[in-house]
Amino acid sequence: SSVGTGFRAPSLAESFTSTAASGISVRPNPNLKSETNYTVEAGMNYQPSEIFTFDASVFQNEYSDFIEANFKVDNAGNNFINFENVSKARIQGYEINTTINLFSGLLKTNLNYCYLWARDIEKNKSLKYRPRHLVYTGIEAIQWKMLFGIDFRYWSRVEEIDNELV
Repeated sequence: SSVGTGFRAPSLAESFTSTAASGISVRPNPNLKSETNYTVEAGMNYQPSEIFTFDASVFQNEYSDFIEANFKVDNAGNNFINFENVSKARIQGYEINTTINLFSGLLKTNLNYCYLWARDIEKNKSLKYRPRHLVYTGIEAIQWKMLFGIDFRYWSRVEEIDNELV
């Protein structure tokens, strides 16, 4: 388990970038405040043998002045991206991971599932561009001193985006 606090100053790009590409400009926001957060996580790891591993954790992150990109349209109809602070944000969830090693580690499979609940607390809605469900799975084989593998990744549809992008 762990408990911690964090601090992130706005990057130079978030605060001072002024550029344009493909008809979309990025405008500076020198008034951005630094993010602060505290986080709590608890988990367990269970490995009854060399063959099987199970790992699970739950977590919660509380943010103040969370920095988020916003897509906007000005009065002249110009599209632009601007970084702003979200007063209060919360990201919580859990993650489960299993790994199975077969044939003395020559064949390995893994399955990972993560559930995210990312919220803007003030507006009581999802944070933009964050999927609720993430699944990663794969299989690896070692043969002739080479590693062969196939991975599959799934992210559920995000619940919130900037409506101006639609």
